[in-house]
Amino acid sequence: MLRNMGIVVVNRPIGPDAFWMDVEVPDMSAVALPGQFAMVKCSDGLDPLTSRPLSIADAVDGMVSFAYAVVGKGTGLLAEMQPGDRVPILGPLGRPFDYKHAAKRHVMIAGGIGSAPFPFLARALRDEAPGTETVMLYGGRTRDYLFALELFEELATKVETATDDGSHGHHGLVTDLLMPYLGDAANRLYACGPTPMFKSIDEKLEGHDNPCEISVEPIMACGFGACYGCVVPKRDGDDYQFVKSCEQGPTFEIRDLRVDLMGSH
Repeated sequence: MLRNMGIVVVNRPIGPDAFWMDVEVPDMSAVALPGQFAMVKCSDGLDPLTSRPLSIADAVDGMVSFAYAVVGKGTGLLAEMQPGDRVPILGPLGRPFDYKHAAKRHVMIAGGIGSAPFPFLARALRDEAPGTETVMLYGGRTRDYLFALELFEELATKVETATDDGSHGHHGLVTDLLMPYLGDAANRLYACGPTPMFKSIDEKLEGHDNPCEISVEPIMACGFGACYGCVVPKRDGDDYQFVKSCEQGPTFEIRDLRVDLMGSH
């Protein structure tokens, strides 16, 4: 974990109320791993007091990138930052994806801005597992909510899309696209998005042996285990206990969590 003062290089819109930010922060870029996140300070003042947790969308050539949606005052202030602005960042934080396994296919499943961790993972898989198929299953409300789609078309070997209104790809849910990739335990799955998507994936995995890691996105105030604001229900035998996702996650094997007890964001 490093405390850094980054320099904003790019902060551009990528869709409705969504932005892509490139920050020059070489020390973090050198050690970050796919699936980790950072706490990004939104302003110099005390309002908002806490930083915002953002998935690391990419880390290459001294840059760390973030894809984020504007959902409140903090991310609204982030969206106003200009190239040359200085931004305090704490990271990388959390448990990365456990992706360094031999696999027939690596299948990423994302809903909307839940795609944020996957450019980094797709790049790592392309560079570290050449010849392995990487599939991106990407869902959004409309075509406009398939953020950075062109980047996934560049990094992944196959991209399938789904939209609620049928404006791009399958007319329906992204989890409708999942079934052809189940049943072969050599296919590894990774998912990030709203909790109903996790619940759907959990149901579809019933009777299948595919490993599936999910990246959860609870509200976080500190990012390093002090505030207990980001707990999720983890299985403990026949029972469960709440664990801090900033420390034990944000990535978990989906079967290790009680996704049926998670919030509905």
